[in-house]
Amino acid sequence: MLDSLDLKVETYTERCPDQVTTIRFQKEEIEMADETNEKKCAHPSCSCTVAQNEKYCSEYCANARNVMEISCNCRHPACS
Repeated sequence: MLDSLDLKVETYTERCPDQVTTIRFQKEEIEMADETNEKKCAHPSCSCTVAQNEKYCSEYCANARNVMEISCNCRHPACS
């Protein structure tokens, strides 16, 4: 598991006849959800994570389990 976000900066330079273009970007190595002890809320529109022994992140998501929504309204930061 990663304890911190590992950022690497790479530089790409493309030489054209009339100009030089340099593009800098960051590559991030992040830990995927399936590599942790967390899992996603069972509500299809929700982006929250829940503990292994939980199915939904909130009572809202549990009550809306059969409702098709464009976005989740549980009001947690992951869904804001």
